[in-house]
Amino acid sequence: MNSLKISVITPCLNRAGMISNAIDSMLAQGYPDFEHIIVDGGSTDGTLNVLARYPHLKVVSEPDHNMYDALNKGLKMAQGEIIGFLNTDDLYAPDVLKEIAGHFADAEVEAVAGRAEIFRLGKDGNIENGSEFIAPSPENLLERTILGNPGMNAWFFRRSIFERIGVFNTGYRIIADQEFMIRLALASIVYARTDLLVYRYRRHSGSLTLNGNQTFQSEITQEHLKMSDDFLRKAGLPGQARQYLRKMRTRDTLMMAIFRLHKGKLGQAWFYAREGICSDWAWPLKFTFQLVDRLIHYFLKKVSRA
Repeated sequence: MNSLKISVITPCLNRAGMISNAIDSMLAQGYPDFEHIIVDGGSTDGTLNVLARYPHLKVVSEPDHNMYDALNKGLKMAQGEIIGFLNTDDLYAPDVLKEIAGHFADAEVEAVAGRAEIFRLGKDGNIENGSEFIAPSPENLLERTILGNPGMNAWFFRRSIFERIGVFNTGYRIIADQEFMIRLALASIVYARTDLLVYRYRRHSGSLTLNGNQTFQSEITQEHLKMSDDFLRKAGLPGQARQYLRKMRTRDTLMMAIFRLHKGKLGQAWFYAREGICSDWAWPLKFTFQLVDRLIHYFLKKVSRA
């Protein structure tokens, strides 16, 4: 039986030190029918010289709006029936594409989701594994997508998905993949799950996906507020989706209001308080509980150090 063609799209900007690992993880699959599309945003650090060492790649290098603009360009170029997304700093686990393609042999399957894990390189150069994400089930896909991490890079999609629900919204710089996955969950697609480890996210200081600093968290919160506003305005949105979106707004605004208050940014703290109260009447009570809890922990820590 002929294998299904798989297109893997990698957005790229100034990743000369890491991108070869991602490319090699794709080559090591040994899958017979694939294309690897690199959409470069105009790298100036030698990335294009690295890419030139791999003649099998399909490379376009030009300015783009953001990472999701690059992904959309890749989708227009892709010729495969199956689409996957590989970041420049991440890896596919060994021997996954054959099993993924096997699931798509069932014509009703529109996507396949596998496990993902986070890793980092220790000071000795050895790999240190961290958190792991299992593929969400249809019963918790919407909740995981809105309130957690569905691990989109551990998914592969039939190209017809993008024709049906659309591509990535380039109005978001950080969370367009989450917004896409929410649309996917709301579309009630047919997808298969596998216990196979499919994707490995690399934790490092320059990671967009795994960056934990507060400036980054503030930007995520701003985009979450915009996204939830857009979804909550839609007629016919299921009640469960509304519940999860409001819970996300409460979680994010509580975190940011307390952080801004701690930094003495009263105006910004009040902004997040207003946004939280708009969708959750109990927000002030929850804020008080969290603030008191943090103060208690702070003073207990001070006492233990005395």
